[in-house]
Amino acid sequence: MPHAPTTQRKQLTDLQKGAILSLKEEKLSQRSIAEKLKIPRDTIKNFLKRFRMRGTPENLPRPGRPHLTTPHKDQELHDTVIAQPHIKYKALRELLNLNISIRTIRRRLREEHIRKWRARGCTKITQRVADARLKWAMKYKDLTSEDWSYVVFTDEVSVEKGDDITDIWVFRQLGERDKCLPQHVKTHIRITASLMLWGCFAGCLKGPLVPIYGHQTAETYIQLLQEHLIPFIMGILPKNGIFDAIFQQDNAPIHKAHITMEFLHQQGFVVMDFPPNSPDMNPIEHLWNALKRELFCHFPDTADLPGCPETVRHALAERLAMVWAEIGEDIMNALIDSMPRRIQALIEAKGWYTKY
Repeated sequence: MPHAPTTQRKQLTDLQKGAILSLKEEKLSQRSIAEKLKIPRDTIKNFLKRFRMRGTPENLPRPGRPHLTTPHKDQELHDTVIAQPHIKYKALRELLNLNISIRTIRRRLREEHIRKWRARGCTKITQRVADARLKWAMKYKDLTSEDWSYVVFTDEVSVEKGDDITDIWVFRQLGERDKCLPQHVKTHIRITASLMLWGCFAGCLKGPLVPIYGHQTAETYIQLLQEHLIPFIMGILPKNGIFDAIFQQDNAPIHKAHITMEFLHQQGFVVMDFPPNSPDMNPIEHLWNALKRELFCHFPDTADLPGCPETVRHALAERLAMVWAEIGEDIMNALIDSMPRRIQALIEAKGWYTKY
């Protein structure tokens, strides 16, 4: 049974007061009223106690400085930031002709649980792409987690020696002086070497993690598939009860090249028609995040690897192979289980951005 919230930051509205009194006349308990109205039980209790003592639901006059904005202005402020999320505080104040400080604007918005957040970085989606994503989601909306375990998810990823995605949190005192002390900062390393890799997984089974050296073309991609994908689909998967696997790849030019598609057709592979600009629908992206995070957990000195770029790339390949081998089945099972939720989220977003 859902519980009512434990705190009530704002005073009760006239509508809430009327609802409480109405439900009390129906002989509902304070707990039932709290759960029904999603109002803390203590708030219900205190309001009813004040009502019995005063004989009126009205609040007593409050001491202190009155609000500098009217309820109408507060509502206008709320509606404007919802309609224009990119607007700056100064422009907002000028647009609404508010004679208040930006700090007061922030406080009013916080009362409505609204604040400035850093925008998420996502692949650009146009209406045409959103329509294609939605069409794809509708096609696969009835697949279960078990169905998705027969899909071989593939992708390339670039790993840089300074690509530590781990957040670092430190204890420090308030103030600019402590903020910039050497022990309180996370340094950024100038990128001198990176390594491109290809990988795949299906269900709870990992395929090979293949380092890619040099420029990749459709011909080199086909060679990679011959040497690493075919043994995985034809050998490892059937031994583990996965037959008739579906091959997934994104829409990179070398993936969609005529000779690549002809090669896949000759192998008899069923190729999923994957929508454009949709890394959120490929769970291997989260596997790459886990790979990078574990790399720097197991080898904290990765950012300081010495040597020329070629030496660093080979060192990265050795370390990443060890980390890849240690990634357990639980994370892959969780990613496969998330696929029906991803599809549903994409449908609800009408093909636009999802939380994934």
